[in-house]
Amino acid sequence: MNAIDRYLQAPPIEGQRNLELYRHAAFALNDGWPQSKAQQVLGEKARRDGLTDHEITRTIASAYRATPRPSSMPTPAPRKGGALDWDSIKLLPPQQQQVPAGPAPETITPEESAKQITDYLRAVFEPGELVGYVQRTFEKGGRMAPADAGEWRDRDELIALCEAGDLAPIIGQATDGGAFIRFNPLDGGGAKDANVTAFRHALIESDSMPVDKQRELLQKLELPISALVHSGGKSLHAIVRIGAADRAEYITKVAKLYEICEAEGLKLDAQNRNPSRLSRMPGVMRNGRVQQLEAVNIGRANWQEWRAYMIDRDDDLPAMQTLDISNGEPPVRPEIIEGMLREGHKLLIAGPSKAGKSFLLQQLALSASAGGEWLGHRIDRPRKVLYVNLELDPQSSRRRFWTIAQKLHIREKKSITIWDLRGRAVSLRELAPRLIRRVSDAGVELIIIDPIYKVLTGDENSASEMAEFCNLFDLISTELNAAIVYCHHHSKGAQGHKSAQDRSSGSGVFARDPDAIVDLIELMIGNERRDEIAESWAVAAMRHTITQHGRTPPDGSADELMRWTHSNADDIAHEVAEARATAQGAAQIATGWRVESTLREFATPAPRKMFFRYPIHVDASDLLTGAFAAGENGQAGAAGASESAPGEARGPVNHKITRLIVAERLRAAVQSIPPAPDGKPPSGRRIRRAWADLFGSQVSHRKLQQAIAWATEIEQAGQPGRAQ
Repeated sequence: MNAIDRYLQAPPIEGQRNLELYRHAAFALNDGWPQSKAQQVLGEKARRDGLTDHEITRTIASAYRATPRPSSMPTPAPRKGGALDWDSIKLLPPQQQQVPAGPAPETITPEESAKQITDYLRAVFEPGELVGYVQRTFEKGGRMAPADAGEWRDRDELIALCEAGDLAPIIGQATDGGAFIRFNPLDGGGAKDANVTAFRHALIESDSMPVDKQRELLQKLELPISALVHSGGKSLHAIVRIGAADRAEYITKVAKLYEICEAEGLKLDAQNRNPSRLSRMPGVMRNGRVQQLEAVNIGRANWQEWRAYMIDRDDDLPAMQTLDISNGEPPVRPEIIEGMLREGHKLLIAGPSKAGKSFLLQQLALSASAGGEWLGHRIDRPRKVLYVNLELDPQSSRRRFWTIAQKLHIREKKSITIWDLRGRAVSLRELAPRLIRRVSDAGVELIIIDPIYKVLTGDENSASEMAEFCNLFDLISTELNAAIVYCHHHSKGAQGHKSAQDRSSGSGVFARDPDAIVDLIELMIGNERRDEIAESWAVAAMRHTITQHGRTPPDGSADELMRWTHSNADDIAHEVAEARATAQGAAQIATGWRVESTLREFATPAPRKMFFRYPIHVDASDLLTGAFAAGENGQAGAAGASESAPGEARGPVNHKITRLIVAERLRAAVQSIPPAPDGKPPSGRRIRRAWADLFGSQVSHRKLQQAIAWATEIEQAGQPGRAQ
């Protein structure tokens, strides 16, 4: 019974189902199975084991994309766990049965030399690939180095020369300096990294420790080594199969390979990282010693299997513990946001585009750093905050923080650290360890990542890929004992008929993974309600302005307050009128939102209705009572509905109010632009771009000029409140 037969009859190994399928798909490939047969036979077994069709297809395709090991090479039987046993490796010459200790041999016959070169070529290269090699050497700094870039020939042509005993074209000019060979195929146009056609192998070498110690560590690591060559000097050259798809993946995998080897005590030569690097050619003499091919195809079968083995071998999972409830109620982690989020937990903010999610995150950062309130939840003391800014340029990000801080009346310096990564974003898989390393000793308590689409890896509709993605948040929070906050967007279409936790786009993992979810859904605001909002805000703004000047205003409407001001405080009438106009303009562009929370550890609070009143979210009091979201209670844009859907036309508006709205939008757009170092006003192009960022709509040059004219007219009118 072979390995595939055993796999088909064996029960599933929990946590190893994908890996087992991958391994046996690789066995099927080496046995000559077409991919369709592997899909049918192995897929049926994997389906019984609980894998989805998508996972099965992806895993088998991945195994078939990986370069198989040449079936013509002798392969030892795998030991328990699937690894090749170093003690059973068939070495070259064939009669040897284990890796020899000590120095390389002092002599070699032409037949042995040809055999070693042939076996190396078959283990490292594919038929038809061009192999680069160098015969000539020269003395450089007391050692022999390659004299030129060398030449390249077809792999099969080189094998034919070896089999014919004609080694002159290969090593005919080699001197005591030995000869060199490149371990990745070339395109025939040169011997640089740009000429590499397959990023299949990486070289690891150490000449700072005894050769026997190098062997011991290589054996311990069980690296997927296609060829192991004694340099004829004081090092072993291990040609490690990494199977990278391109240069970028090659760099990442080589960095991980070197990192692990160094951690295991194998001190490597860091100059060997590039894919076009030269290595020692086997079967060639060097200063009285043979550059000896010691083994081919040893260790784990491929990179994926080796990484899985290393992770499994070196897992840092905590020990299992016995439940003990005899000593009273167990303690829990302290709360960062009271009634919502604990230390080391995760919070997801979900909402549609233009909901002001990033503004809400920055509002949270400032409130947490000051120790205040956020969405009605108390933050008991100032917290150290790390804000990972992936979207805004540094100047705009700080300007927005400043603008929000003014609205929150936060003036003093707070403990917020900003990490600006716009234009430098990497996947969360790469970002997580770097983030942990940089702030491990900083005492950060709250980490905000904005936005996650910049670091998202994989298909957001795949449960397995999103689970892996979310696990990285767990890694960050566990390593740093910090709470993680991030935001995600809603799926397309009306959301009112869905529960709050099911509105996020993509896999349901986003609904199940966080410890807390805060969801924002837009409420429809009709003309009548918006007029009520404008009146309420205008009255509040006017009363505040009058009170600031030491006067006591009477109760009444905006018109009544304006008439009272002209009669009793005419010296501030212009200022009161301006406050009224600004508030009315803000009401026309404000959006209404219902904020709903889904909490794992706390009682679910009642939904809150809020306005996004640039640049912060504020409580709506009773002004949104009875307002619905599109898609709920039959309000999905139904004809005759009393409220207009978000973004829809709101009917005819008084021309004076229209001008106030446009002037208010212009003011907000200009204020959102960081001041120029030379003090010059922003250009029209900058203002139009800021307008689009704030309000989600484009404004033409002509309309911008009209807006400027209206704003100037309103300012020069002096007392717009008289024209009622």
